[in-house]
Amino acid sequence: MTKYKGIIFDFNGVLLWDIPLHEKGWDRFARRHRGAGLSEHDWDHLNAKSTWDTIEYLLGKKLTREELDHYEAEKELGYQEELGADPVLSAGAVSLLDNLKSRNIPMAVATSSSKINIDFFLRTFGLEKWFPLDRIVYFDGTFPAKPHPEMYLRAAKTIGLNAGDCVVVEDAIQGIISAKAAGAGMIIGLESTKDSKALLAAGADQSIKTLEEIKPEELFV
Repeated sequence: MTKYKGIIFDFNGVLLWDIPLHEKGWDRFARRHRGAGLSEHDWDHLNAKSTWDTIEYLLGKKLTREELDHYEAEKELGYQEELGADPVLSAGAVSLLDNLKSRNIPMAVATSSSKINIDFFLRTFGLEKWFPLDRIVYFDGTFPAKPHPEMYLRAAKTIGLNAGDCVVVEDAIQGIISAKAAGAGMIIGLESTKDSKALLAAGADQSIKTLEEIKPEELFV
């Protein structure tokens, strides 16, 4: 089996199983601003898209940066309240991250989340224990969002590797497409939002039900 040198995680739906809260938050936003909630088609279209892309899609128009910041704060502050006072990372996340750190495996995050949530996650989960801020690639509007490969190319660069040397862990179809286009060495699909069949069809090399199934000793040099 080929062995790899680093690992890149998506965040929402992978390290934090919070997708139902995002669905609830976007549905509330859609009802408030367009008078109707999200359909299944809407959610399939929006999954893994950036917050800004989602806002413009739901409002049906292009917005200024000031307008985007306003609507983003409205949606994300509501999401943070829904997450609660003492949220926890997904099953197996802490032990996996500690294991990888003990082995000196370079780790990065590639997430469609924006700065307002990244700051919240850093405070809430102490992510800097595993990911210095310069190894968290988030959407800031200066480069294309997933499914474009740029986010994974940048994440690999933050840990000094080519994407082909990295394992990627993703839960979203758009994210898998992004990682595959970036040339990721191995893509593990996590069945938090989609089933195994959908993940494999999108380009994942294998699928797992929880992060506890990832065995660093089998994957890394």
